[in-house]
Amino acid sequence: MGLSLQASAEPGRSMIMSSLLLIRTPLNGGGGRAVRLALAGVVLLCAVGPCFAQGTMVFRFEVAPRGTGIPVSSYTESGMHFWNPRGPQGLVLLGGGIPALPENGTGYLCPSAGGTLAFSYNTSPFHTFFGLVSFDLAESGTNLPGPVTLHVVAYGGQGLVVTDDVITDGINDGTGPLEDFETFNFGTRFANVYRIDIFSDRFSIDNIVVSGVPEPSASALALLGAACALWSGRPNRRRHA
Repeated sequence: MGLSLQASAEPGRSMIMSSLLLIRTPLNGGGGRAVRLALAGVVLLCAVGPCFAQGTMVFRFEVAPRGTGIPVSSYTESGMHFWNPRGPQGLVLLGGGIPALPENGTGYLCPSAGGTLAFSYNTSPFHTFFGLVSFDLAESGTNLPGPVTLHVVAYGGQGLVVTDDVITDGINDGTGPLEDFETFNFGTRFANVYRIDIFSDRFSIDNIVVSGVPEPSASALALLGAACALWSGRPNRRRHA
């Protein structure tokens, strides 16, 4: 279970390294150092600042072929990192179409043991804040009768902790005709958090919707404009034979 799937690069670490390279890279012209510092500032702002858009993003876990499951130690999709904080039990990416397991026609994610899932953006050691809008839940299989209670914990700035309990409907007929997954929506209390933990018995999750999708902030764009201005205005020194 040592496999870790990653659907995108870790933005925080690569941006910080890029900023250090920019500072050390020589540029011709009298404004070279100022240009390097401005560009490095742009990269750092995007890495550590609260850079948000107003849109939403959906994490769908469409990885495993239908009829199969892929055990992983962790998984990253579009910069969001998913893992099991209870240790090496890890996660399973399921492709659907498996008898006795939930079915919604697509892939989904299931904690492999312990029923625990955590997720946050890959910007460690800095926090990237987002809002939890909704997710789809189902029991982990037809062998788990009745509803399941899940304890959802969200962590925000300045030590803020927000909790909520959700209860599934207990309907899970595998590949049968009934709807196994149901959608749970979250209010404004979950609108500015940097990590979500979900504790329960075994469960399956899909279509996690978050708001505040990270993008370059206005400050970063302003610094980029300043860097371009410095670059275009640098002295044009020519060597004469």
